[in-house]
Amino acid sequence: MGASIKDEEKTFHTWEEIRPYLASLREETLKQLIALWSKYKDIDGFEPLWGDEVEYTLVHFDDNNKRATLALRQQDLLGKWAEIQNSTPEYCRGFQLQPECLLYMVEMAADPPFGPGLKGILQVENNLKRRRIAIQSLLGPDEGVISIPVFPRLGTIEPFTHPPLRAHDDSAPSTTPLSATSVNFDAMLSRYKRFQCFANNMRCRRGRDFGVNMPLCRGVADQTKQKGLCLEGLGFAMGVCGLQVTLQGKNLREACWLHDQLSVLGPLMLAMTAATPAYKGVLTGTDARWDIFRFILDDRTSEERDADDLLEQHTIYAKLRSGISPIYVSDEGTPYQTYLPSHPSNIQEELHRHGVSPNFAAHLSHFCQWDPLLLETDHINTHGPDDTYHFSTLYRSSWPHVRLKFPEGDNLGWRVEFRPMEPQLTDFENAAFIVFIVLLRHALAHFGVRLYIPMKCVVENMQTAVKRDAATSESFWFHANRGRNNPINRRDSDIDVREDDEKADLHLLSLEEIFCGSGQVEDIWARSQFPGFIPLIKRYLRETDISHTELGLVLRYLDFIDGRASGTVLTNARWMRREIQLHSSYKGDGLVTQEACYDLCKQIRDLAV
Repeated sequence: MGASIKDEEKTFHTWEEIRPYLASLREETLKQLIALWSKYKDIDGFEPLWGDEVEYTLVHFDDNNKRATLALRQQDLLGKWAEIQNSTPEYCRGFQLQPECLLYMVEMAADPPFGPGLKGILQVENNLKRRRIAIQSLLGPDEGVISIPVFPRLGTIEPFTHPPLRAHDDSAPSTTPLSATSVNFDAMLSRYKRFQCFANNMRCRRGRDFGVNMPLCRGVADQTKQKGLCLEGLGFAMGVCGLQVTLQGKNLREACWLHDQLSVLGPLMLAMTAATPAYKGVLTGTDARWDIFRFILDDRTSEERDADDLLEQHTIYAKLRSGISPIYVSDEGTPYQTYLPSHPSNIQEELHRHGVSPNFAAHLSHFCQWDPLLLETDHINTHGPDDTYHFSTLYRSSWPHVRLKFPEGDNLGWRVEFRPMEPQLTDFENAAFIVFIVLLRHALAHFGVRLYIPMKCVVENMQTAVKRDAATSESFWFHANRGRNNPINRRDSDIDVREDDEKADLHLLSLEEIFCGSGQVEDIWARSQFPGFIPLIKRYLRETDISHTELGLVLRYLDFIDGRASGTVLTNARWMRREIQLHSSYKGDGLVTQEACYDLCKQIRDLAV
């Protein structure tokens, strides 16, 4: 959800000012979409470049009182960064600092991207280390930068920011951290107008407070006689951090295939990177941020929600502005579609008339169903035939777990942004997952593997991925094919499908089975059993021109991924939960004390260094 620093110079309309223009904005959006399609549908020959974005949390440490709070230093950091860019541009080479939604957050992105292909895998971890050092150099001696999705005491009654802000409504006092006290995040919003306008317009469109109930960890619910933890406030979604990887396709066809494979991979990688065991100073019954993110960023009005309540739950999840990208865009995904509309919309029919394939048209129509939440004052009217503002703004005002990105200018092709992963505590871990995604992309393409499963099962997998210890305790729907008619994965399945259907090979697997497989590389295609992602990558590396140095580093990353999938390496969520529960101040009540949060954040900071 990052913004450009140039956004500070812009003026945005309020929701009430946008509403009269909605009909004309939809018309212009469709025109711009068709123009973009016509311009870029046939471009080809782009190199497989790739990059990443990591979002960081700024923390203030009060060593005398053993307290860790969120440091609201974003504005200062960006000012200092601008000075460094002007005076010492070589210091900033390889990455770029960008603002994020709340004042305790910043984002660092690879700039320029890595690649093509595997070129650059040796630089990723060092690049991440340089980013962390660069951020830390802009902070004070009592401050630190950590890479976690959610600060454990975000939203507590006691001040959780530095300097302290009035975060709660005094007219509705709370007696426990579990009470439904709303948090006022407005004072913590980034000073960049894009974020402020987005928050205000989403609140106005929705017409009610933002909130969601989180399940508590085992034992705490009985002990506290509370059914769940109430999180009220937009910042519980806007104030969380993510780890994203963007991959460029050779052309639209490859990008569509890549989008679909990453759609299936999304829940698996969310479970593998789970790092969110606590909210509001309370241990929860989930390990990942995704449910909070998608439910709080739900801008449906009360009338829209009442209408949707008649739908099946998984269908509602697929309708949210933030959540699953619910439609496969490649023609190969047609047998596995779940959410294709029974009757094409007017937008789909218009796109069909311009040669857009049915799946891609349905995908684009899905994202065009929402109202725009941002409108710059000088963009009410279009600025000529090359203006793409309205479509680009609307398309970026939704947050799917995988985003297919249109080309921009002559230098960028069709790209796919992979969004579900949670940032890890160390640069080594983040580098391992970034490189793994890049390696898997090339291995799947090299061997012609297709990961398609019914999209409904992707939604179910995402629901599974957020559960506590999902990486080792849960099973996920999975199916792999080498090409259209060469199934390599056959086991009994609980799903109700015809035996002659390709989906009959769908079954539930642990992450260890999916990632580690049988470990047999030599006869990787000799048996019907899927070999596993890691053996697949190792076989690909043997057939690739890769240096001994690169291979050594990659094998370290793959060993780590293997350990995470098999359970010998704890997820960050499980490790943090254990550290909190073993802390001397922990009383078995599920609460994350000030002292435990302080020691945990110090430990995380030191681990990264």
